[in-house]
Amino acid sequence: KHIIHAVPPRWCGGKHGEDQLLEHCYRSVLTLADQLNVQSLAIPLLSEDRCGYPTERGLSVAKKAILGFPFAGNPTIYLVVPPTVKAG
Repeated sequence: KHIIHAVPPRWCGGKHGEDQLLEHCYRSVLTLADQLNVQSLAIPLLSEDRCGYPTERGLSVAKKAILGFPFAGNPTIYLVVPPTVKAG
């Protein structure tokens, strides 16, 4: 029913707060989804392709943000990753 657009940070070598910016990006999406009381949510791995973010590092940030988010409800969350990524 909803599409939530997020603009992830560009990778600039990892010394410019990229992890914090990316986590904030995920948290913004999750906050809005929680406010909308969604039952399920599919989130693509942000920053991985066009923004040059290292895939495994971006995956780690995504998992941290999603698993640590204090949802009011109990939605099903899908993290959509490219088939070449080991989601571990």
